[in-house]
Amino acid sequence: MEVKIKDVLKVEGKKALVTLYENPFRPAGGGQPGDTGTLEGANLLAVVTDCTEEDVGPVLHLTLKRGGVKSGDVATAKIDEERHTALSRMHTGEHILSRALEKQVPGLRVYKVSIDPKESSIYLHYDGELTWKMLFSAEDEANSIIASDIPVKVYGLPPQEAQSLPNLKANWERIESEEIRIVQIGDYDLIACSGSHVSSTAQVGGVIVTAFRGSSPEWEVKFSLERAHILEDYGRAMRRLLRKVGCKLEDIEPIYDRLKEEKESLQKLLGKVRSYISFPFSEEKVDGYELLSAEAPGLTVEIATPALKRLTEEREKAVVVLLMPVGEEREVHFVLTAGSGVAIDLRKIIKDRKELEAKGGGSASWVSGVTTCLSMARWKEALSELLRPA
Repeated sequence: MEVKIKDVLKVEGKKALVTLYENPFRPAGGGQPGDTGTLEGANLLAVVTDCTEEDVGPVLHLTLKRGGVKSGDVATAKIDEERHTALSRMHTGEHILSRALEKQVPGLRVYKVSIDPKESSIYLHYDGELTWKMLFSAEDEANSIIASDIPVKVYGLPPQEAQSLPNLKANWERIESEEIRIVQIGDYDLIACSGSHVSSTAQVGGVIVTAFRGSSPEWEVKFSLERAHILEDYGRAMRRLLRKVGCKLEDIEPIYDRLKEEKESLQKLLGKVRSYISFPFSEEKVDGYELLSAEAPGLTVEIATPALKRLTEEREKAVVVLLMPVGEEREVHFVLTAGSGVAIDLRKIIKDRKELEAKGGGSASWVSGVTTCLSMARWKEALSELLRPA
């Protein structure tokens, strides 16, 4: 489509904002991003990265690839139709899934959406606990509506007339236009919306809820239209998992729940045991300080922490290095800690002693991280030099 640049609002390096006399790009709205594409003319090649609705009307956000922009220039506008169609399908799918959620779960209210060509989000208020069972029911209803091939009608009405429509959902406090754009899906859904849509529910294809997160009353539900592809991927992943676990499909969730309970019980037991952990430290004196060193293969920083803190509380002049190798891994975890009577900054070891190849962080008296240096002699040498006055 041939277009003519009306006003150049801003040029900053390779970025520009312009308006057109006749704009074919749909502005962002209704949770849907604006159209993208290109403008190409005799002395212009620009990528349209967004289209937004401003006081002056639709504004194109450009990245200039060749030439520049000036008022009156003529160019050919090309919309990224594949992306536009994906957004239209996704937006209609969102309307259907949102309505299904509100119908299936009493008290649930959708208040915001974020439309994306690949995966979109529905933000909702619900005072209860959202569950997969609820989401599956809404998903089934939505896919039934999609398969019914219901016409999707888009039309405009004056605000007063629109407000008289029964069951119309609209954020009236956010609507300022003189015409309300209505999107109607048969008798199933009626909502004010400024986004783009397909002409029939069948064109959506299908929806699948991919994830949800949050806590009462704020929730986010993520979904995609790649239903067949995702179900195939999930099915293959589940078959591999069932093979590894050695169970039937109906047994996988009970097994997971049992393992989760066992893990929580072990964590509670470990919390009680931590206070009894001690290490076979080697000790030596360095200028009035106690330098303690030990290796604890297979242990984690989390498990070692209570014992180390108890040690430095009891021995104020102690400086401790603990190395914790894990299997055959080249990198090992380490902890450096010191008592309150040691006036040094252990972080200098990480910063200044490059031969230790250590990465980590913490405070002046506690540093943890990973290292490739398993030579305890080098660690002790570095700490000894830090303890000795210059």
